[in-house]
Amino acid sequence: MVKAILDNKLRIKRSDLSREQLNTIREKFSFIIKGESVQLHGVTEHLVILPPNPSFVKEIIPDIEIKDIRKFETIDSPDFDCTLRPHQEQWDKELKECEYDAILKAPTSSGKSFYVLKKQADMKVPALYIAYQTTHIVNMERDISKHHPECRYQRITGDWDGELKDINLCTIQLLNKRPDIVEKLSNRAGLLFLDELHLILGGEQFRNTLYGLSIKYKIALSATIDVKEKGFTKAAWSANIVDTEDFNIVPIIVIPILLQFDPIFDIMGGNATDKKRAYGMEKKFIRSLTDGVEHLVKDRKRHIMVYNDLNETQEAYKKVFEKKGIRSAVINNNTVKKDVPKILSDFEDGLYDSIISGVMVRESVSIYKLSVIVQTAQIDASEFHNKNGLEQATGRLRRLDENICPHKKVVIDLIFSGMENKFHSRKAVYESIQGVKVLDIIESKSTDFRYILERMG
Repeated sequence: MVKAILDNKLRIKRSDLSREQLNTIREKFSFIIKGESVQLHGVTEHLVILPPNPSFVKEIIPDIEIKDIRKFETIDSPDFDCTLRPHQEQWDKELKECEYDAILKAPTSSGKSFYVLKKQADMKVPALYIAYQTTHIVNMERDISKHHPECRYQRITGDWDGELKDINLCTIQLLNKRPDIVEKLSNRAGLLFLDELHLILGGEQFRNTLYGLSIKYKIALSATIDVKEKGFTKAAWSANIVDTEDFNIVPIIVIPILLQFDPIFDIMGGNATDKKRAYGMEKKFIRSLTDGVEHLVKDRKRHIMVYNDLNETQEAYKKVFEKKGIRSAVINNNTVKKDVPKILSDFEDGLYDSIISGVMVRESVSIYKLSVIVQTAQIDASEFHNKNGLEQATGRLRRLDENICPHKKVVIDLIFSGMENKFHSRKAVYESIQGVKVLDIIESKSTDFRYILERMG
């Protein structure tokens, strides 16, 4: 019988392992395996030190006996009187079978944040929510206030006093810089939610920080991570995967529209040979875009987002939109983070007709009542050329069902003359996403976006 002790690391006596087991462990944990020597009853014992992920070790050594000495506090959390949807109940059943040590892969809009609130309230232990960036924390704070206002939450910063609340939010970057905070959280928080796992596992230093957290129950969340990737398995977060099936996903229609703008025009700010001509064409395009957006929002019922990743271009859109009476707000890296929830709330309340943004709202941001995305990024827009980015971006349309947002969910993908091949690469990505239907390209000899929309009805 192989015995191990689990706290913030998994410790196994090397003498208990067969050569085959040791070689397998070395292969699985090649970049993180460590050794340690301790004195036990006057005898030097050599230990193998592994990350605190017993699910992986149990695959290698099924009969291993792990003594779990991790601890956690309890907290008198307010009840969350709500009912989980059928697919969320299935999550909970499978996660319970995994002893809440798993990766939960679930589509955008399937209610991961809602499940976080429900699970914490039911278990009544302090929960730690780790995000990749501050924008994700801002969105989670907004969801807590909206769905469970009685929940006590806090954002952990560098001057944190050590007191735990129901839900405690922080960035992985803070924990990476502050091992003292990691130590304060270990053996105190009882439930860890790691959001946007596919982003966080990109940095080896983040993985090592997570391995230092001694928290008993750990659930990683992602809509787009490929759980079959070899590199991901080596990341050793968990061997347990809970995937979402039979989820009634909101359908999205992609309408590609070909506008006859000369390919010299580069909306992403490329190297046009004739700058003067390119500048004139940019002005012409923005006027055409504005007329089309004006048509889309004319009844004040359809809420749209215009997608572009260049701050300068976003501001140019806003300036022309507002001259036409289109009430617009820009969200980019110049936006004060604490202002983002107010902008989104005002958008939902009908105070804005459009949001102009890009990567800042691509992931972990709930934009309720959004019904149309107008995609204008043409050149090297990587987030619209890979499955993860595109699924996350279009996922902003799936935040509420049709009873709350009655319009169809639509992506209007604007294509410029000579750039059809760029769209075909995007089309393949669109079609790989569940619930997305791509229409044939609507070709026109016109540069008039509004005219095309009016013809479409």
